[in-house]
Amino acid sequence: MSDEDKKTASGAPLTEAWSSALDDRGREAVARWDAARLETELRQTPALRGRVTEPVHSVRRLLSDWEDFVRRMESGWPPDGSFSISAYPNVLEDRDLLDEVVAALPEETGRPIGRLLDQLDALFEANTVPDPEGTLRPWVRPPAGRTPSERWNRRPRVTPW
Repeated sequence: MSDEDKKTASGAPLTEAWSSALDDRGREAVARWDAARLETELRQTPALRGRVTEPVHSVRRLLSDWEDFVRRMESGWPPDGSFSISAYPNVLEDRDLLDEVVAALPEETGRPIGRLLDQLDALFEANTVPDPEGTLRPWVRPPAGRTPSERWNRRPRVTPW
């Protein structure tokens, strides 16, 4: 079992259930998206070509990381009650990327991901509060040139930094 499989199996049960339920066509669609993503990542870091075979931002890893993040938030930020403010924008950007995944995959593969995201996003909403004043904006900015989701206008209910 790979490190990613171990992490997903233990810390992201909804992601594990989604992954286990994929049929052959779903696995093929996800593999195509992952292959395209790997090419995108290798264009940004060409020195890794030939040495890296899986994208950093694979569908499974993105889902698992989002699930792990919202579960940590829901549980009070174990193990030590903290989360780096510098990592928060990365998490939000990766979550936004999942919207692109759902849109790019065939409907029969994307729809179950959308349902999984609905569950995880409900946890995010329940454990964050609106931030209309943009109190996090000095540290948490959406990527330039992209329209941020509403998640960028929320902050954790329990501040971990």
